[in-house]
Amino acid sequence: MVKDEIKIDKIYKSETFDGSQEFLFHENSTKRPSWVKANLDKKVIFLKIIFKGEAFWYRRYFQDYFFIFDAVSQDYKNYYNEIAQNYESYIPQNKVMRKIILDFLEELKVNKNSKILDIGAGTGIVTEGIAQAGYNDLTLLDISDKELEIAKNKPILSNAKFQTVDLVNEEILGKFNVVFETMSLDYFKGEKLKLILSKIKNSLVKRGNIIIIDRHIYPEFNDYFKEIKKGKTELDTPEGKFDYYYFIGKN
Repeated sequence: MVKDEIKIDKIYKSETFDGSQEFLFHENSTKRPSWVKANLDKKVIFLKIIFKGEAFWYRRYFQDYFFIFDAVSQDYKNYYNEIAQNYESYIPQNKVMRKIILDFLEELKVNKNSKILDIGAGTGIVTEGIAQAGYNDLTLLDISDKELEIAKNKPILSNAKFQTVDLVNEEILGKFNVVFETMSLDYFKGEKLKLILSKIKNSLVKRGNIIIIDRHIYPEFNDYFKEIKKGKTELDTPEGKFDYYYFIGKN
Protein backbone atom coordinates (compact mmCIF):
# COMPACT_ATOMS: atom_id res chain seq x y z
CA MET A 1 0.00 0.00 0.00
CA VAL A 2 1.38 3.42 -0.96
CA LYS A 3 1.16 6.28 1.48
CA ASP A 4 -1.28 8.38 -0.56
CA GLU A 5 -3.87 5.56 -0.36
CA ILE A 6 -4.44 6.15 3.34
CA LYS A 7 -4.99 9.25 5.42
CA ILE A 8 -6.22 10.26 8.86
CA ASP A 9 -9.63 11.85 8.36
CA LYS A 10 -10.78 12.91 11.85
CA ILE A 11 -9.45 12.79 15.39
CA TYR A 12 -11.94 12.40 18.22
CA LYS A 13 -11.01 13.90 21.56
CA SER A 14 -12.25 12.25 24.75
CA GLU A 15 -13.52 14.49 27.54
CA THR A 16 -14.75 13.58 31.00
CA PHE A 17 -18.28 14.80 31.70
CA ASP A 18 -18.07 17.36 34.51
CA GLY A 19 -21.56 16.67 35.85
CA SER A 20 -22.70 20.28 35.53
CA GLN A 21 -25.55 19.42 33.16
CA GLU A 22 -28.55 17.28 33.98
CA PHE A 23 -29.44 14.28 31.86
CA LEU A 24 -32.32 11.84 31.64
CA PHE A 25 -32.27 8.11 30.94
CA HIS A 26 -34.56 5.12 30.60
CA GLU A 27 -35.02 4.20 34.24
CA ASN A 28 -36.65 0.77 33.95
CA SER A 29 -33.28 -0.80 33.26
CA THR A 30 -31.59 -3.80 34.77
CA LYS A 31 -28.50 -4.16 32.58
CA ARG A 32 -28.22 -0.60 31.20
CA PRO A 33 -30.52 2.21 29.95
CA SER A 34 -31.84 1.90 26.41
CA TRP A 35 -31.40 5.64 25.87
CA VAL A 36 -29.91 8.73 27.47
CA LYS A 37 -31.07 12.30 26.90
CA ALA A 38 -28.47 15.04 27.39
CA ASN A 39 -28.41 18.64 26.16
CA LEU A 40 -24.86 18.65 24.81
CA ASP A 41 -23.08 20.38 21.96
CA LYS A 42 -24.41 18.97 18.67
CA LYS A 43 -20.84 18.01 17.76
CA VAL A 44 -20.97 15.39 20.51
CA ILE A 45 -21.92 12.17 18.72
CA PHE A 46 -20.91 9.48 21.21
CA LEU A 47 -21.29 9.06 24.97
CA LYS A 48 -19.78 6.54 27.34
CA ILE A 49 -22.04 5.84 30.30
CA ILE A 50 -21.01 4.11 33.51
CA PHE A 51 -24.02 2.20 34.81
CA LYS A 52 -23.70 0.10 37.96
CA GLY A 53 -19.93 0.11 37.49
CA GLU A 54 -20.02 -1.08 33.86
CA ALA A 55 -19.26 1.03 30.76
CA PHE A 56 -21.66 1.32 27.81
CA TRP A 57 -21.46 3.36 24.61
CA TYR A 58 -24.28 5.41 23.10
CA ARG A 59 -24.65 7.24 19.78
CA ARG A 60 -26.69 10.38 19.13
CA TYR A 61 -29.97 9.68 17.35
CA PHE A 62 -32.73 12.30 17.26
CA GLN A 63 -32.08 15.71 18.82
CA ASP A 64 -30.65 15.25 22.34
CA TYR A 65 -31.25 11.50 22.56
CA PHE A 66 -28.39 9.01 22.58
CA PHE A 67 -29.14 5.35 21.84
CA ILE A 68 -27.28 2.27 23.07
CA PHE A 69 -24.82 0.45 20.82
CA ASP A 70 -25.61 -3.24 20.19
CA ALA A 71 -29.30 -2.62 20.82
CA VAL A 72 -31.81 -5.44 21.17
CA SER A 73 -35.50 -5.33 20.30
CA GLN A 74 -36.61 -4.10 23.72
CA ASP A 75 -34.23 -1.14 23.41
CA TYR A 76 -35.90 -0.04 20.17
CA LYS A 77 -39.32 -0.37 21.78
CA ASN A 78 -38.23 1.63 24.84
CA TYR A 79 -36.65 4.36 22.72
CA TYR A 80 -39.47 4.85 20.22
CA ASN A 81 -42.10 4.75 22.96
CA GLU A 82 -40.16 7.51 24.72
CA ILE A 83 -40.04 9.82 21.69
CA ALA A 84 -43.49 8.95 20.29
CA GLN A 85 -45.12 12.32 21.05
CA ASN A 86 -42.36 14.28 19.29
CA TYR A 87 -41.44 11.73 16.64
CA GLU A 88 -42.97 13.52 13.66
CA SER A 89 -41.08 16.74 14.41
CA TYR A 90 -37.82 14.75 14.18
CA ILE A 91 -38.55 13.32 10.72
CA PRO A 92 -40.14 16.01 8.51
CA GLN A 93 -38.39 14.38 5.53
CA ASN A 94 -40.87 11.50 5.76
CA LYS A 95 -43.51 13.77 4.24
CA VAL A 96 -41.31 13.84 1.14
CA MET A 97 -40.78 10.08 1.39
CA ARG A 98 -44.51 9.43 1.21
CA LYS A 99 -44.63 11.34 -2.09
CA ILE A 100 -41.81 9.10 -3.37
CA ILE A 101 -43.68 5.99 -2.20
CA LEU A 102 -46.85 7.22 -3.93
CA ASP A 103 -44.95 7.78 -7.16
CA PHE A 104 -43.62 4.22 -6.98
CA LEU A 105 -47.11 2.82 -6.32
CA GLU A 106 -48.40 4.62 -9.40
CA GLU A 107 -45.41 3.45 -11.44
CA LEU A 108 -46.13 -0.14 -10.39
CA LYS A 109 -49.82 0.37 -11.25
CA VAL A 110 -50.88 -0.79 -7.78
CA ASN A 111 -54.66 -1.07 -7.47
CA LYS A 112 -56.26 1.18 -4.83
CA ASN A 113 -57.81 -1.92 -3.24
CA SER A 114 -54.47 -3.74 -2.92
CA LYS A 115 -53.33 -4.91 0.50
CA ILE A 116 -50.41 -2.65 1.48
CA LEU A 117 -48.16 -3.05 4.53
CA ASP A 118 -46.02 -0.25 5.99
CA ILE A 119 -43.14 -1.75 8.01
CA GLY A 120 -41.78 0.56 10.69
CA ALA A 121 -44.85 2.73 10.25
CA GLY A 122 -44.37 4.67 13.49
CA THR A 123 -47.07 7.32 13.91
CA GLY A 124 -48.30 6.80 10.36
CA ILE A 125 -46.75 9.91 8.84
CA VAL A 126 -46.11 8.08 5.55
CA THR A 127 -49.19 5.85 5.60
CA GLU A 128 -51.62 8.73 6.05
CA GLY A 129 -50.42 10.16 2.74
CA ILE A 130 -51.04 6.78 1.11
CA ALA A 131 -54.56 6.74 2.55
CA GLN A 132 -55.23 10.29 1.35
CA ALA A 133 -54.36 9.13 -2.17
CA GLY A 134 -57.22 6.62 -2.02
CA TYR A 135 -55.48 3.35 -1.09
CA ASN A 136 -57.95 1.71 1.27
CA ASP A 137 -56.50 -1.57 2.59
CA LEU A 138 -53.56 -0.45 4.70
CA THR A 139 -51.74 -2.15 7.57
CA LEU A 140 -49.25 -0.37 9.81
CA LEU A 141 -46.59 -2.44 11.59
CA ASP A 142 -44.19 -1.19 14.25
CA ILE A 143 -42.47 -2.30 17.43
CA SER A 144 -43.66 0.81 19.30
CA ASP A 145 -47.19 0.49 20.66
CA LYS A 146 -47.20 4.16 21.66
CA GLU A 147 -46.39 5.34 18.16
CA LEU A 148 -49.06 3.09 16.66
CA GLU A 149 -51.55 4.46 19.19
CA ILE A 150 -50.96 7.94 17.76
CA ALA A 151 -51.49 6.56 14.25
CA LYS A 152 -54.75 4.88 15.32
CA ASN A 153 -56.14 8.25 16.41
CA LYS A 154 -55.68 9.83 12.98
CA PRO A 155 -59.10 10.00 11.27
CA ILE A 156 -57.60 9.23 7.84
CA LEU A 157 -56.35 5.89 9.25
CA SER A 158 -59.60 4.93 10.99
CA ASN A 159 -60.07 1.95 8.65
CA ALA A 160 -56.45 0.80 8.74
CA LYS A 161 -55.18 -2.29 10.53
CA PHE A 162 -52.33 -2.29 13.04
CA GLN A 163 -49.71 -4.84 14.14
CA THR A 164 -47.37 -4.30 17.08
CA VAL A 165 -44.58 -6.64 16.04
CA ASP A 166 -40.94 -7.25 16.94
CA LEU A 167 -39.70 -8.36 13.53
CA VAL A 168 -36.71 -10.22 14.97
CA ASN A 169 -38.76 -12.45 17.26
CA GLU A 170 -42.30 -12.34 15.86
CA GLU A 171 -44.07 -12.93 12.56
CA ILE A 172 -45.89 -10.64 10.15
CA LEU A 173 -49.56 -11.56 10.04
CA GLY A 174 -51.32 -11.80 6.69
CA LYS A 175 -50.43 -11.59 3.01
CA PHE A 176 -49.88 -8.36 1.09
CA ASN A 177 -49.64 -7.15 -2.49
CA VAL A 178 -47.13 -4.46 -1.54
CA VAL A 179 -44.78 -4.05 1.42
CA PHE A 180 -42.88 -0.80 1.85
CA GLU A 181 -40.51 0.52 4.46
CA THR A 182 -38.77 3.84 5.12
CA MET A 183 -35.69 3.86 7.35
CA SER A 184 -36.42 0.63 9.23
CA LEU A 185 -34.15 -2.03 7.72
CA ASP A 186 -30.99 -0.01 8.30
CA TYR A 187 -31.04 -1.06 11.96
CA PHE A 188 -30.31 -4.65 11.00
CA LYS A 189 -27.23 -6.38 9.63
CA GLY A 190 -26.10 -9.90 8.81
CA GLU A 191 -28.32 -12.74 9.93
CA LYS A 192 -30.95 -10.45 11.46
CA LEU A 193 -31.35 -8.62 8.15
CA LYS A 194 -31.70 -11.94 6.31
CA LEU A 195 -34.28 -13.13 8.85
CA ILE A 196 -36.39 -10.01 8.39
CA LEU A 197 -36.12 -10.08 4.59
CA SER A 198 -37.28 -13.70 4.70
CA LYS A 199 -40.31 -12.71 6.79
CA ILE A 200 -41.13 -9.88 4.38
CA LYS A 201 -40.84 -12.28 1.44
CA ASN A 202 -43.22 -14.71 3.14
CA SER A 203 -45.71 -11.90 3.77
CA LEU A 204 -45.90 -10.99 0.07
CA VAL A 205 -48.22 -12.68 -2.39
CA LYS A 206 -46.67 -14.21 -5.49
CA ARG A 207 -45.37 -11.39 -7.71
CA GLY A 208 -46.03 -8.90 -4.91
CA ASN A 209 -43.80 -5.83 -4.68
CA ILE A 210 -41.42 -4.50 -2.07
CA ILE A 211 -40.41 -0.83 -1.90
CA ILE A 212 -37.46 0.15 0.29
CA ILE A 213 -36.22 3.66 1.06
CA ASP A 214 -33.25 3.62 3.42
CA ARG A 215 -29.73 4.86 4.06
CA HIS A 216 -28.18 1.83 2.37
CA ILE A 217 -28.97 -0.76 -0.28
CA TYR A 218 -27.68 -4.18 0.77
CA PRO A 219 -26.74 -7.05 -1.59
CA GLU A 220 -29.11 -9.29 0.38
CA PHE A 221 -32.08 -7.47 -1.17
CA ASN A 222 -31.31 -9.19 -4.47
CA ASP A 223 -31.08 -12.57 -2.73
CA TYR A 224 -34.73 -12.37 -1.73
CA PHE A 225 -36.37 -10.22 -4.41
CA LYS A 226 -36.10 -9.77 -8.16
CA GLU A 227 -34.84 -6.23 -8.67
CA ILE A 228 -37.04 -3.89 -10.70
CA LYS A 229 -35.09 -0.70 -10.11
CA LYS A 230 -32.89 1.04 -7.58
CA GLY A 231 -31.37 4.46 -7.22
CA LYS A 232 -30.58 7.42 -4.99
CA THR A 233 -32.28 10.64 -3.92
CA GLU A 234 -31.25 13.51 -1.65
CA LEU A 235 -33.51 14.73 1.14
CA ASP A 236 -33.37 17.64 3.57
CA THR A 237 -33.44 16.61 7.24
CA PRO A 238 -33.12 18.61 10.48
CA GLU A 239 -29.44 17.55 10.51
CA GLY A 240 -28.75 18.57 6.89
CA LYS A 241 -28.94 17.00 3.43
CA PHE A 242 -28.45 13.25 3.19
CA ASP A 243 -28.52 10.64 0.46
CA TYR A 244 -31.29 8.05 0.65
CA TYR A 245 -31.40 4.95 -1.50
CA TYR A 246 -34.39 3.13 -2.92
CA PHE A 247 -34.90 -0.44 -4.06
CA ILE A 248 -38.01 -1.81 -5.76
CA GLY A 249 -38.34 -5.56 -6.12
CA LYS A 250 -40.80 -8.33 -6.96
CA ASN A 251 -41.43 -11.50 -4.99
